[in-house]
Amino acid sequence: MPPSFFPNPIPPFNINTSVGAFEIGTLVAATLFGATCIQTYLYFERYPKDNRLIKALVTAVWLLELCHTIAICHAVYTMTITWYGDSELLSVAPASLDVSILLSGFIGPLEQAWFIRRLYIFSKNIWLTALCCILSFARCLGSVGYAAVALQLWKVQRATILDFELQYWWILTCIVVLGAVNDVLLACSLAWYLKKRKEHVLARVARLLDRLIFWAVETSAITSFATLSMMICFFAMPTNFVYIGIYLCLAKLYANALLASLNGRAYLAHQFDQVMSLENLSDASCNLSTAMPSVPRPISSFGYRSQFSYNVEQGYRRFSV
Repeated sequence: MPPSFFPNPIPPFNINTSVGAFEIGTLVAATLFGATCIQTYLYFERYPKDNRLIKALVTAVWLLELCHTIAICHAVYTMTITWYGDSELLSVAPASLDVSILLSGFIGPLEQAWFIRRLYIFSKNIWLTALCCILSFARCLGSVGYAAVALQLWKVQRATILDFELQYWWILTCIVVLGAVNDVLLACSLAWYLKKRKEHVLARVARLLDRLIFWAVETSAITSFATLSMMICFFAMPTNFVYIGIYLCLAKLYANALLASLNGRAYLAHQFDQVMSLENLSDASCNLSTAMPSVPRPISSFGYRSQFSYNVEQGYRRFSV
């Protein structure tokens, strides 16, 4: 039996809310891929000395995005040119669309893995980190399974997208829910642990941590909003392709969130160096000298840094790499 949120009877095929929504989603996704290319170039230009593992992560994300873009463009070409005039085939998903779902299943977890790493560095909470890893792995596994089933059915019989939804709607629901929950959990957890650090630092450093909190929430909020929008469209309008149009853009949003986080380190590091300069800390260090012991550490040839400011810097440096 079809789930309760599917209308009964099923409305007739509408090319505007099916192929039209798919085409708009592809155009937006292609534009976002252009932003991904620019951010990838900026990354390799600004951070040539980064760890090889991070460089490999960026390269892998860009290659997956390139293949994802080719796949969705091929799907649009197939539906609008190859199958032109055949309304029955227009409701069938091309095999390249299933390939794009598979690729998207790898891009999202890669982006989440970067933020999970940051969460562990800042919190040292192994249980919370493990939970985020499990959610991310489950989402990846669900995407692979969803794409594999879709490709297998495409080889056997060209079932329509609606028929496939009626049978395997629960897999798509699990994928969307797991992705949204993990994004929200990562954003809230990073904000929480940054806020805890903020309570024990200087006023200027607290303002910098406010920016880090905003940065952590913003990068995850965009993907969370897109995921939730896709879920709402799927439950509210399961018989059209509007949710598919949003899903096509989701992989691009994940990639751009990751690259924006990497490229934003230069700006945040510059702000941190200004905050932690000897001139900014001189007055505050005097006020804190009676509140906590300080162990001199060289900041330059002209002065010393307290143990407190040194610990703050080390925490930030670990967060920013």
